[in-house]
Amino acid sequence: MGGTFDPIHYGHLVVAEEVRQKFGIQKVIFIPAARPPHKMGQEISEPHHRVNMTRLATASNRYFEVSTIEIERQGLSYTIDTVQEIKSIYKIETVYFITGRMPFLRF
Repeated sequence: MGGTFDPIHYGHLVVAEEVRQKFGIQKVIFIPAARPPHKMGQEISEPHHRVNMTRLATASNRYFEVSTIEIERQGLSYTIDTVQEIKSIYKIETVYFITGRMPFLRF
């Protein structure tokens, strides 16, 4: 699940859990965006604060984890780069990318 998470809220958690249950997903990885291109010029909290908020919010769900791959990547964050990296890291064929504006995208 990708997002700025500034701040993360119950809506993010509910959508992630509903998608996880509906599609039998073993793990939902929350990925705070580093520098989303669509939010250039907008003030957002420092990445480490958003990562910490996300970790605290997801800690009670054993199916949730937080990744800092976008925070660690240099430059702008593009979803396709993240999807390709996740597929490579976890050696999986299908990734469901859950967002706040639509239920999910399947790659």
